[in-house]
Amino acid sequence: MILAADVYSFGIIAFKIITGFPPYHDIPHNKDLAMKICNGLRPKIPFHTPKPTARMIMRCWDSRVIHRPTFRELTKGITKYWADYKKNFYENNNKITIQIKKAVEFSTSTKATITLKYQTHPRTIYASRLLNFSSLLKSKNENFERIN
Repeated sequence: MILAADVYSFGIIAFKIITGFPPYHDIPHNKDLAMKICNGLRPKIPFHTPKPTARMIMRCWDSRVIHRPTFRELTKGITKYWADYKKNFYENNNKITIQIKKAVEFSTSTKATITLKYQTHPRTIYASRLLNFSSLLKSKNENFERIN
């Protein structure tokens, strides 16, 4: 059985692949972070991320679980996105191709000058564990940016 949490996790993994950074690597992983996430905190998606990719990740992170895509929808969307990219690779006026080429150019130019180095906070824990919340409020999408 696939849960909405699995879709959220897929979005987190996609973020890690795109940025090279683990989410929330610079802050303690504790109840405060969990509460901030429930209140809408999400990792910042880099500006050079192609819009369809950013939208997919944001949908995976939607606090309203019924608005998260299913894995079937994700597979269909990614397959279409890839097919459109391959089909229109040599067309310079295709929106998807332009966004991907710009993202690749940006990544290539910055990787030559910037090495992915980051300091992990000493209280980060990248493993599942149970946190007990006595007064958890309804989740929010408070910190989402709108991507058109």
